[in-house]
Amino acid sequence: MKIEPIQINLLLAWLYILPRFASGVLFGCNFHKENWLGGYASQGRRLYRLGHISFVGLGFVNLLFYFTAAILRFALRRLISPRADVRALKSGPPSLTVQTDEH
Repeated sequence: MKIEPIQINLLLAWLYILPRFASGVLFGCNFHKENWLGGYASQGRRLYRLGHISFVGLGFVNLLFYFTAAILRFALRRLISPRADVRALKSGPPSLTVQTDEH
């Protein structure tokens, strides 16, 4: 199986997002405890929250990049494809159409 470079972004996106959702569940199970990680305003707890949400955000950026690149790749293939050019010329106005012999 050959992995294309764009697929690496999809893999990294899910590797960033899914474990962070799991860690969010673990954080959520303990958030109500008064002194968990030093209390709500402690620096340690703030850094855990910041790290958690930043990894999810990086995962979403990778996911959006993957979808953008996939859409652009599809559009460029349609734009550059010689078959698409022939079809466009054949379906134009009658005075500008090109007659081709395609079997």
